[in-house]
Amino acid sequence: MGNKDEKKRRIVNAIAAAAAFFAVFALSRLLSAAAYALLVTDGSHLPAGVNAAIWAVSLGAGCALALAVVRPRREAENVIPEEVRKPLRAGAVYLVPAALFLLLAVNITISLTGLGSAEVPSYSTREFIIRAILGCTVYPILEETFFRGVLLGALRERDDPFLLRLAAVAATAAAFAAVHPDGGFVFTFIAGVILAAIAPYGTSEGRRSVIPVGAIAAHALYNLSLYVSLALTKAGAEPIVPLSAIAGIAAVTAGIMLLTGGKSRWKEKK
Repeated sequence: MGNKDEKKRRIVNAIAAAAAFFAVFALSRLLSAAAYALLVTDGSHLPAGVNAAIWAVSLGAGCALALAVVRPRREAENVIPEEVRKPLRAGAVYLVPAALFLLLAVNITISLTGLGSAEVPSYSTREFIIRAILGCTVYPILEETFFRGVLLGALRERDDPFLLRLAAVAATAAAFAAVHPDGGFVFTFIAGVILAAIAPYGTSEGRRSVIPVGAIAAHALYNLSLYVSLALTKAGAEPIVPLSAIAGIAAVTAGIMLLTGGKSRWKEKK
C-alpha cells in the first residue's frame, strides 16, 4: 500500500471514529430526553434498566457506523506471526490484575488529593443492585468494545510509531472521559489510558478481534470492587473495611490469573 493510500485510509478511519463517538453521544442524549418525557412524570430520574438500554442502543449504533466505514489494512498486512502471538497471549494473563491494581491505586490517589468526587451516591437498595449488576456486566462489555475495540482499533496500528499510538490512546481516553462526567475527567481519562494498554488491536487486525477481552475483564472487576466497597460503606463499615475488600478482590483476581498463566506455561513446556 502506497503512502497516499495509507494516508487516505487513516483519514477515513479517523473520521469514522469521530463520527461514531458523536453519534453515540447525540443519540444517547436524544433517547434519554425522549424516554424522560414519556416515562417520568413525578420529577424522578429514569430507571437504571432504561438507561442501560439507551446506552446499549447508542453504543451499538456507534459500533455499526464505525465498522461500516473503517478501512482495515489488507488481510496480508494484518496477519501477526504465530511466534509473536504466543508471547502476547502468555503475557496477557498478567495484564488484567496489573490493570486492576493500577485503576484502584489511581482512584484512591485521586480521591485523597481531592481531584475526584468523594461523595457517596444515595441509591435505593433495588436501584443499587440493578446498577451493580449492569456495572459489572453490560456496561464493561459495551463500553470496552466501543472505546477500546472499535474506536482505538480504527485509529492505531501495531507497527505505528510510539507517538502516533499514544495520540490514538489519548483521543479515545478523552472520549471515554467525556461520557463519564460523574467519575471526574482526570480519573476516567487515566482509566481509559490504562484499559487501552491491555486492549488488543481491534479493527487494525481484522474485525474478528474487535472485542478487547482483557479490558472488559479489568473494567468489570474494577466496577465490582467499587460496588463491594460502596455496599460496605453504606452498611456502616469503617473506611479500612471497604479498602480491604477492594484489595482482597484484586489479590484473588491476581492469584487466579497468575495460576492460570503458570498452568498454561507448564503445559507448553511439557
